[in-house]
Amino acid sequence: MPNITCQYLIIKGKQQTIKELASLLFIGEDLINFTNVLPVPSQQELELMNITEGNWRIQNYGTFKDFGLINLIRVEDCAIIVDFATIGCACHGFIVEASKMYPELYFSLDFIYYAMDFHGILECENGEIIRDIKVNHDECTCE
Repeated sequence: MPNITCQYLIIKGKQQTIKELASLLFIGEDLINFTNVLPVPSQQELELMNITEGNWRIQNYGTFKDFGLINLIRVEDCAIIVDFATIGCACHGFIVEASKMYPELYFSLDFIYYAMDFHGILECENGEIIRDIKVNHDECTCE
């Protein structure tokens, strides 16, 4: 199985904030872009932090790249619904950081990482994690 994580994201809130976030988050109907919301630091800043750009992305986005490929996108007055895939892990870190930047929004991310037989659910509200469930099916344990 490829190293792909399938993700289903729902963001709910007031129309103006939803519209603002959607304008930053999507590049057409093909890509969800994390960089426009949470920019990667400059090379100089990364060197001062003693971290590579790739490791910074993993720590802050939760995935290796700064984008995901969209399968389905729906932007309504008070909600964003998007089904997308990323290379490697889920964009868990990005959702947590975005919820801090937009505390007035509710975020729900459901993901499955087929290569590792691993799935989870993350919910954030008021800039805080309210539910974070990860299940590894190979070990039959929950984190």
